[in-house]
Amino acid sequence: MNRATFTFIIPCLIFAFSSLQAQSSIDELFDQSVGKENLPLNNGVFYYNLYKTNNTNQYYHTNKYLVGNIIYENQFYNNVNLKYDIYKDILIFKPYGESENFGIELINDKVSPFSINNKNFINLSTITKDSIKGIKGYYEENFTSERITFYVKHKKGTKTFIQNQAVYNDFEIENEFLLLMNNNYSQIKNKKDVVTLFTQYKNEINNFYSDNSKLQKINKTEFYEKLFRFIDNLSFSK
Repeated sequence: MNRATFTFIIPCLIFAFSSLQAQSSIDELFDQSVGKENLPLNNGVFYYNLYKTNNTNQYYHTNKYLVGNIIYENQFYNNVNLKYDIYKDILIFKPYGESENFGIELINDKVSPFSINNKNFINLSTITKDSIKGIKGYYEENFTSERITFYVKHKKGTKTFIQNQAVYNDFEIENEFLLLMNNNYSQIKNKKDVVTLFTQYKNEINNFYSDNSKLQKINKTEFYEKLFRFIDNLSFSK
């Protein structure tokens, strides 16, 4: 199926700001001067969902649009309708007043930080410039402290199956994990990777894995968030 390319030409207000700390005043100015229905979007393409599913989907958190914030082409917009296809790593925008079946793919290289479902995401491709193998696209800033930043790469894999003579897709979570420490990015795949980075806490890490083995099997994302918060607290206590 061909994707139709189109351009929204709508009067817009250009915001100049140095940090997201000014968000509240910008939000007020935006709502009064522009209005949510006048968000600009240039050179977008229609988003098509080509997958038929039963109990799963390829989206982050939900297949419904959620209200979020985004910096797009260095402009900040609040309270916009966003949906994140984590299978394709595509952020989708729904203009004000359109139906749930309508969406526009945002150009990845033009997307800076965005927030959805009260979680902050960053486009590491624009920071690392692909200089680090395997680091590309949107990452959730799951936990940040003075010493470390723990990132989650939300991913899903898919399998096809036939039911009632129709082809369906089943999506499963395959999240990846990344840690930033001392300006270095490290992939986190297992306990060995964690111990290598924090050898001084080897015993504490081993105990943590033993005490939280059930959580590790059920929800790896929650497990690693809890683990790195634990390690960060150790660094302050010693």
